[in-house]
Amino acid sequence: MQFKKLYEVAEVQSGLVLSRKEAKFDSEQSVDYLKLNLRSISEDGTINKKSLDKYLACEKLNIQFITAKGD
Repeated sequence: MQFKKLYEVAEVQSGLVLSRKEAKFDSEQSVDYLKLNLRSISEDGTINKKSLDKYLACEKLNIQFITAKGD
């Protein structure tokens, strides 16, 4: 069996610590998002949008932390 380093087969990026950006209360600066969770991903890898959680951020999040088609 041949072993490879993870960086040789994948581009890995850690996510955002959501608690740091979570709004404590709704304000004009807060932004609504849908949060991806394990329950929203089916066995074939598709996302069930009805299972996404609501998330209120204290500010607009950087685009690098937003899940996009092809991720």
